Amino acid sequence: MYKHFLFSLLLLFFGATANASESCITKNLDKNFIAENDLLAIDTSVFVLLDQTTPMDDNLRSKLKTSLADFLKDRDDVGYTLDGYSYSSFLAGQYMQHGLKGVLHEQVLSEKLRNQVVKKDLKSLDSCQKTKSTQVAIKKLDAFIDSVSLGDEKLVKSDIMESFGKAANEVSKSKAQNKIVVIYSDMLENSSITSFYASNAVRKIDHQKELALAEKSGMFADFGGARVYVMGAGLVSETGKSKGIYRDPKMMQALKIFWTEWFKRSNAELVEFGTPEMLGSIQ
Repeated sequence: MYKHFLFSLLLLFFGATANASESCITKNLDKNFIAENDLLAIDTSVFVLLDQTTPMDDNLRSKLKTSLADFLKDRDDVGYTLDGYSYSSFLAGQYMQHGLKGVLHEQVLSEKLRNQVVKKDLKSLDSCQKTKSTQVAIKKLDAFIDSVSLGDEKLVKSDIMESFGKAANEVSKSKAQNKIVVIYSDMLENSSITSFYASNAVRKIDHQKELALAEKSGMFADFGGARVYVMGAGLVSETGKSKGIYRDPKMMQALKIFWTEWFKRSNAELVEFGTPEMLGSIQ
């Protein structure tokens, strides 16, 4: 009884939510069979956040795409969702934008379950799922990354904490067992709350003072227990106004300490802090 009730809720979610792709499973399989085998379960939700103020060269672009592709390929047999956002400051056209919406990859039926489905329905299911494969999801993700203008020096403000808070509102809604947030950003806050710059240089912040400012301004969020991976930390353009900005190791360490604690207080774990590249893989 409980499974059938839960299935009804999931069916309502996938059928009525504008951000969710149409389910091949609900379209082609018996609802009781789906409920009994928990076929609509979402194991992982992936959220990609791109900071438009942070430059991205071809090498970093390739590394980001490859890291995400490898992670998705490792989950090819489970259900996952994929969303992409871009942000910078709250100016017209630069606020948080949901550019990649609710790409759905459903779990693949085991051989045992496939043997319980009539051939006609199985053929229809396979045909439908080919259009929603991991390879298709990767292509959509790559296109999203390529579509976002990054490193625009006209964007002098970067409301990072505010943007993360808005993204967290979406992340925390996910019922997935694993919530993964992948961020491409210099992680250098430059807003009305605080700035990690001083005299045209990245300054060594006092992480305790900055955390106190964040708390006073209500800038902590709730990521629902997500694991966070950052690429691009401390990276600034070498041209224009930012020419000659130096980033010493002590400054970078202070930046990492701040964000590690910020995410901890925002119900998330900062797993990787790439400066700019990540040393490990997304897991």
